[in-house]
Amino acid sequence: MSLSQFDGIVYINLDRRTDRKEALTKELKRLKVDFSKVHRLQAVDLPLNGVRGCLLSHIKALDFVKSQGWKRGLILEDDVTCYCSKAKIERETKRFFVLFDGVWDVYLLGGAYFEVYHTYVEQVYRLRIAHRAHAYVVHPEYIPALRDCFQEAVDQTRDHLFLQQSAGFATDAVWEKLQQKDRWFGCKDRLLNQSDGVSDIEGIFKTYRH
Repeated sequence: MSLSQFDGIVYINLDRRTDRKEALTKELKRLKVDFSKVHRLQAVDLPLNGVRGCLLSHIKALDFVKSQGWKRGLILEDDVTCYCSKAKIERETKRFFVLFDGVWDVYLLGGAYFEVYHTYVEQVYRLRIAHRAHAYVVHPEYIPALRDCFQEAVDQTRDHLFLQQSAGFATDAVWEKLQQKDRWFGCKDRLLNQSDGVSDIEGIFKTYRH
């Protein structure tokens, strides 16, 4: 069974994106995920400013994980896809949680890594600058710090009606300051990726290399 290292999985999904819900459900079934652990979270829909909507949605996800009391709650966006085997996902996530037990704040299962350090484990990077918030787990003691980071961005963009005004406040832009000082890690070989498609934030077709 895939993703068994997690107490629960929550995915963020706009009501109007039933296509993504269906695609993600199909992908999770293919990975043989235990669906009793899977929860859909209604995303905040702000069509004119998807950056703010995304921030608010991830705050909701963090609050949900905290409310469930999970030690390892996996947060997914609804465009997640997987290009590796179920066995590899299990092997790499188990390895991380065993070898880095108690010494991590955030673990990314995929992303665009721009600045990393090598660790003593070949398949684990220490992240200094990493983008993409489509698949990550937050240590329960670190949830308040990441939530405060997102909330600060929401407060700073309170008067922003349009996406263009908030372009520098995306989730994976504002969390860079935390990556510089805290214990953020990522799997060298991305376990979960984003599928190509129309971005609800930017309203354009996006192609992802990672």
